[in-house]
Amino acid sequence: MERLFEETVLVLGGAGFIGQMLVPYLLAAGYRVRVMVRGPAAALASIQNDRLEIVRGDILNETDLEAAFRNVASVVHLAHVWGSTWNEFWRNNVEPTRKIGELCIVHNVRRLVFAGTIDSYYAGSNAGTITEKTPFDRNLKRRNYYARSKAAAEQILTEMYKQQQLPLVIVRPGIVIGPGGTPFHGAVGRFSGDLCEVWGEGTNALPLVLVSDVAAAMVRALQVDGIEGESFNLIDRPLLTARDYLDELQKQTGKPLKVVHRPIWKFFLADLIKWFVKAATRHSDRARMPYYYDWESRTQKAAFNSDHARVRLGWQPASNRQRLVDEGIGSAVRYWRSSPRRGAGTRIENLETRPAGSLFEADVAIIGGGAAGLTIAREFMNTGVDVLILESGLDGESPVHAELDRLEWLNDPKREASLNFRRTFHQKSMPWFDPDVQPYGVRCRGLGGSTACWGGKSATFDDIDFAKRDWVPNSGWPFSRASLEPYIERAAEVLNLGPNIYDEKLWPLIGKNIKRPRLDSTKLRSFFWQFARSRLVAVSVMNLANEFRAQRADNVRTLINATVVHVDTNTEGDRVTGLEISTIDGAKSHVRAKVFVLAAGGIENARILLNSNRQQKNGLGNTYDNVGRYLMDHPGGRIGYFKKSDVKRARYLGFYSIVPKNDSIMYMHGLALSPAVQARMKLLNTAVYVLPEISPRDPFGAVKRLLTFQTTNLGGDLWLLVCSLPLLAKGFAIKLFYSPVFPERLKRKTVNLLMAINPGFVVREFLSMRVPHRLDRMGVHVIVEQPPDRENCLVLSESTDALGMRRVTAHWRISANERRSVAAIGQFLHDELPKAGMPAPAIDEWIMQDRPDDAVLVDMAHIFGTTRMSDDPRTGVVDSQGKVHGVGNLFVAGSSIFPTSGHANPTLMILSLAIRQADEIKRRFFADTYCGAEQPQDLRKAFSSVE
Repeated sequence: MERLFEETVLVLGGAGFIGQMLVPYLLAAGYRVRVMVRGPAAALASIQNDRLEIVRGDILNETDLEAAFRNVASVVHLAHVWGSTWNEFWRNNVEPTRKIGELCIVHNVRRLVFAGTIDSYYAGSNAGTITEKTPFDRNLKRRNYYARSKAAAEQILTEMYKQQQLPLVIVRPGIVIGPGGTPFHGAVGRFSGDLCEVWGEGTNALPLVLVSDVAAAMVRALQVDGIEGESFNLIDRPLLTARDYLDELQKQTGKPLKVVHRPIWKFFLADLIKWFVKAATRHSDRARMPYYYDWESRTQKAAFNSDHARVRLGWQPASNRQRLVDEGIGSAVRYWRSSPRRGAGTRIENLETRPAGSLFEADVAIIGGGAAGLTIAREFMNTGVDVLILESGLDGESPVHAELDRLEWLNDPKREASLNFRRTFHQKSMPWFDPDVQPYGVRCRGLGGSTACWGGKSATFDDIDFAKRDWVPNSGWPFSRASLEPYIERAAEVLNLGPNIYDEKLWPLIGKNIKRPRLDSTKLRSFFWQFARSRLVAVSVMNLANEFRAQRADNVRTLINATVVHVDTNTEGDRVTGLEISTIDGAKSHVRAKVFVLAAGGIENARILLNSNRQQKNGLGNTYDNVGRYLMDHPGGRIGYFKKSDVKRARYLGFYSIVPKNDSIMYMHGLALSPAVQARMKLLNTAVYVLPEISPRDPFGAVKRLLTFQTTNLGGDLWLLVCSLPLLAKGFAIKLFYSPVFPERLKRKTVNLLMAINPGFVVREFLSMRVPHRLDRMGVHVIVEQPPDRENCLVLSESTDALGMRRVTAHWRISANERRSVAAIGQFLHDELPKAGMPAPAIDEWIMQDRPDDAVLVDMAHIFGTTRMSDDPRTGVVDSQGKVHGVGNLFVAGSSIFPTSGHANPTLMILSLAIRQADEIKRRFFADTYCGAEQPQDLRKAFSSVE
């Protein structure tokens, strides 16, 4: 007989994934519901129902539990508190469950429904069919703490049922999916960024169940009489494998995943090595030795029979593949997109979750969630200024959004050697880069912009880059480098950099007894780059999107999938009134703000202005035809190499580290043309650096050929493997080290130590994609300034993208000046290094034989100048503060405002100018608001717990 009368049900853990679904189901069934939560419960607070009571409390606090139990008829126990050791799991979960059982007896509750887990079973390849009568894993003490604690709690409650007539019903949900939960479910595989490591082959059907079906089963577990002492496994029919799930997930998110099917023994071995490290360091969690069956159970190869729940509870789960996909994955993805990211203080929302025609309002609207946009937003964090970031892409790149980057390229000869070099160079770090879509320029359309795929290489521009040079037409900035120093220091803080020293003054800080050759300083000078390290991931470079998400700021919102298709102005065109934005599917909405900042990148900044032509037919800010003009990049390429026998003697041009505070900072030493020789020979600012190159006789290449059946020399490849066993073992160890099973703090300490002892080793492993390839020689690479030329430009084409915006055509060519400067530094290397006691590199024939037209130089994805800065509106788009000439509330940020390009990678300078612009916007528009506001967080303090 079912209970149909109204009674009060206490839900413990009601603010969690299952609880958020269960509470509305209980209310719909006629129950009064009391939910005890530890913190804010936004999902429950939105439920308008006078039969719902939300109380604050903690299951670890007996007083809170006593108060929550007053006048309740039934209890549903979903609460679970995580820990890092078994003692913590016991204290946080098992002991509170014992207390909850005792209170149920004292208060004479009618029913206690406890949520266990199927994870307590052994579910590997030898498990067979699992029912409620199947015993738990016989070696539970070596299982993961979650499975073990749930089983221990069940055992205690079951004894209470047997000895004290506790009215207990146990439900054990399978892999629960649906709205409110993460679509990146850990039971499918281990997700890390765009990587998913599947538990095993991923070909067997998973024991999935919809969260709505779990909620329905729990309601039935309260209603049905005579089921005390019984347990129910809640699993739907086997409908999706891990591979099926991941295929559907990628379709729903539009986010590509790198899916790797890892044998379970690899996970187990990595866990075993991690345990040895814990044991050696006397880690607090060293008691539990890894257990192979615990890892094997993650494959879920067992068959689950849930007939008992169907018969006794009358439970009817979905049993429909399409519903499982739509509700279990699709709804979870929509919830994930529309909700603030876990652990983040900033709110990130997908525009597609809002109805078309929505209006968004803010004080500052920032167009673009890349380096410049996120930096400006950071400067306003925790102030009284409401900031809205509009990002065209998603959290990461997607193929449909990448198609918006398509353009045409004219002018420069499309030589096969250059095209091949460009394709190889850019595809290493940019998964969605397609040279047919982007024959010029490289855009990463997604939160974080180019910092999602860069190498972290950072440096400042030289004094000469800011100066007006008579041999470089249109050169000169409206201010000096010295005036930027305070902002460069602040930008270095954001990027987690070391001292801002990039010339020979760095040598004393390096402090090692390095034999430095005496080069002719009138020709060549030392130049250093440093690398921005992530505060969050020890073995990664800085991704500003990740750092941004980790900061708390209630005044900053982010809309993803929100492409600006037009900037609206008043009739006079001297003030921006709003923005028209669109999802990738074409659903339009609008934005109003007091101030607007265009920070969409070197190509998109110009493209958006040119397309915003409803009031000004030539585009916004384009009175003097400067928008899109003066297009610059950094032509670069490989111009030679040091032979293998010369590599040790050439290490002067290598990698060094210093430890200014907690983290080691990596520097790369190269050579640049001196200002004197630039002036004397009318050359552009140019620099060279060296990078290790993989040997043709590389064992990991042989492994790849053998595994893909592409070997043309079976015996040779097998012999190469036999001769390279130590290197292969080293590679396996490194892969394990990079695995997520190693504690982040241990990784950081190890990397810091390695960088201090042997920075070259760290660089080699990073460049070789974390596999220690056999290296052959050192390639000599060049990067050269490009002069600002009006004829190098972006113009609107006649073709349009999916949103109706006109695409652009890039007129970009590498002139004789760039080739001559590259040839000059190559010749200097060949001539001057031997004079200083260093080996001479083998320089490319086009330099040595004076054939500049044969140079293999390509764009380095550093786009400058298309909305250049000048105090004179006739020669620039923005003034010295980055405000568009003639438009009172529109700023442009990023490298598109640079008057010249220098040779240094631009990100540090982009951030420096962005911080300067943020200060100007505060001063000009929000002086009263900002005076009493809290300053932006100190990033080093904010992340001290991570470090």
